[in-house]
Amino acid sequence: MAKCVICKSRKGKRQCQVKNGFVCSLCCGENRLKETCHACIYYKDSSSKRKYDDIPMFTPQEIANRDDLIEYSMVIEGTLCAFDRMEKTSDATILKILEKLMDDFYFNDDFHKIQNQDEPASKGYLQVKFAIEKNYSHVPAETIVKLIHGIYYVAKRRSMGNREYLDFIHQFIGEKIMPGLYR
Repeated sequence: MAKCVICKSRKGKRQCQVKNGFVCSLCCGENRLKETCHACIYYKDSSSKRKYDDIPMFTPQEIANRDDLIEYSMVIEGTLCAFDRMEKTSDATILKILEKLMDDFYFNDDFHKIQNQDEPASKGYLQVKFAIEKNYSHVPAETIVKLIHGIYYVAKRRSMGNREYLDFIHQFIGEKIMPGLYR
């Protein structure tokens, strides 16, 4: 196997049309550009994979120690429970809903880009967004973002691929049916 034509130290395993030779996967990833590499099978648009774990967040302990954050999280998770009662969904859909909320509140994505993706998560996103705007329009966006990410963090940790997180929030929070009232 030939050496990478860029770094000349690792084995080049990928045929690169731009460099006219084989490149290692590390150099391929570090040097690819949309303009020249968009047709390559190894090219992936960096914007298609968000780094949600890099978003600022409230830790579960910070949320548990502040009454205001507990209240805000109960509205979000109660709305997720209400959505689940209507749609009978899974933790994977809930995680997508929370990602859509971070796309909106943190990355400031266009509403139509978020809303037009897979249907169940889009419906849930709209319900939670409405609940946040109705109940907490006075709360700074930074606080909402940190809270959503904190909830996302807990959901990811609790989920084993089925409904573990949903079962947990149904047990401890329940469905939000009106302001201040949970079933």
